[in-house]
Amino acid sequence: MRHGEESHVVCELGRLGGYWSVMNTPPTPTPNHPRLSYGRCEVAEMLGVKPVTVDRLTKRGLLRPSRATRRPLYSLIELERFLRETSTTIQP
Repeated sequence: MRHGEESHVVCELGRLGGYWSVMNTPPTPTPNHPRLSYGRCEVAEMLGVKPVTVDRLTKRGLLRPSRATRRPLYSLIELERFLRETSTTIQP
């Protein structure tokens, strides 16, 4: 197993329907109750990177998760801030 694959394996196992994913499956968001935060594997998938990259961005201070729970949660507002502040205009 290469460096960084451990976190990818954990994320995949969570999606395969084991005890962990059954117990931690979030409710489906509705228009009246939109989803406000995401776990690191979900954030990695949204950004198109591996979970270890999300960990590195957090360690560098570029992403700021909520630490109110046992696992870090990344708010939708935080992800939008990260993308806005780290995006650059492409010069022709």
